[in-house]
Amino acid sequence: MQVSVIICTYKRYELLRLAVDSLINQTASKDLFEVLIIENDIKESKEIKEITEYASKQINIRKTLEPSIGLSNARNKGIKEAKGGYLWFLDDDAKANPDYILNLNKIIDEIHPDVCGGPYFPFYLTDKPKWFKDEYGTNQYNNLPRMLNDNEYLSGGNIVFKNSFFNEYGFFDTSLGMKGNSILYGEETYLQIIARKKNTKIVIYGSNDLFIYHFVSEDKMKIRDRILRSFKLGYSHTFMDDNSFKKFTLLYYTLKTFVKIAMDISICPFSRKRENYIYLKNYYYEVTARKFSVLGNLCYKLTH
Repeated sequence: MQVSVIICTYKRYELLRLAVDSLINQTASKDLFEVLIIENDIKESKEIKEITEYASKQINIRKTLEPSIGLSNARNKGIKEAKGGYLWFLDDDAKANPDYILNLNKIIDEIHPDVCGGPYFPFYLTDKPKWFKDEYGTNQYNNLPRMLNDNEYLSGGNIVFKNSFFNEYGFFDTSLGMKGNSILYGEETYLQIIARKKNTKIVIYGSNDLFIYHFVSEDKMKIRDRILRSFKLGYSHTFMDDNSFKKFTLLYYTLKTFVKIAMDISICPFSRKRENYIYLKNYYYEVTARKFSVLGNLCYKLTH
């Protein structure tokens, strides 16, 4: 068995069914992959049991329970349970393109990467607002296919690891990653950083052939959600930054960031370049939200 597809899920049954359907519809031979659903909850649900039973008639699928809440806990359980030579972590709100596993097997045979992945594009189950651009739900890399540079890392939304990777570099850090409805990020990036520090020859490979579709909910098309996620992103990714600043310096930059945000909110409705930001929400989504990411980063450093 070449690939284990690990789907960690928490109470999103309808979306999970879409993810599983996208694996049933893979063009690759069904004996090349298994699907492992990790239910991250304190007890098993009848809904996931039904989804597994329905899919088991068409693909190799099984499920297990991880009662310790947290995406990293669930993923670590999946690593221990998986049988494949490569482990593909597919979000429960994502859909694979039909040729994903076929293309992945070709890359495994030709490149033998330690880590690989590709872009994701949005899909919707509701109408999107006029101001919301598809690019907001898209994650792409430049000039694929290629080996990623030393300062580049693959997104956890679409990532595959060699199974032996975890024995050599460790499992996902359980202090990072989503926990139920709590938003945190960075467990995949942190693991790639650790691996590169230990082995400069590690192969992290990106290909446009490894693309998926990622669900954009109504909440994600609201400015407040974008701001919250940006803040949490900055808060989670402090391991990528220089943490040697003194408290006084951090306070100065925090205050400066607050001032920039206040200016955005008060002045930019009138001064923004309307040819670049047709709607005010475009400016808040693209510019102001990034400043909240900086603020999240600073807040973590001030409190730890």
